[in-house]
Amino acid sequence: MDHTTNHQLSQWENTDRVLMEDFNADNAKIDAALRAEADARAAADAALAAQVAKLGNCQISRFTYTGTGPDVPQVLTFPKKPLMVMMMNGSGCAAFCLYGFTSSRLLDSSDGHFPVSWTENSLTWTSSTMNAKGTPYPALVLYAMD
Repeated sequence: MDHTTNHQLSQWENTDRVLMEDFNADNAKIDAALRAEADARAAADAALAAQVAKLGNCQISRFTYTGTGPDVPQVLTFPKKPLMVMMMNGSGCAAFCLYGFTSSRLLDSSDGHFPVSWTENSLTWTSSTMNAKGTPYPALVLYAMD
């Protein structure tokens, strides 16, 4: 009697004697392979669900800071590591700072940027952009939900 390559299931020839033990052994192999596949899929589904649950979920905090002027570093410190900080000025300019990037992105007619630096939970820059002395700036920060 021959056997299949992957699971060693019985492959009878016309001359082979068919035995109940062979059927039972094959069924046990099939059952074990199906259980292993179902367990692997369940584990993969659970891992994927855990990752998907993190997507699109964040904590949002609104705050206002006051500009320190172009010669004094502006330091924004947060209670935990931010993902992104968004700031606005009174003339409709917005700045976006993504954690880990060394440059901001300005959304205005200048299509510009300004250099920034990060630590674990703070953002620092020295520029007049979004930092005019004594000027209040509304801002949002997004934190990961992990």
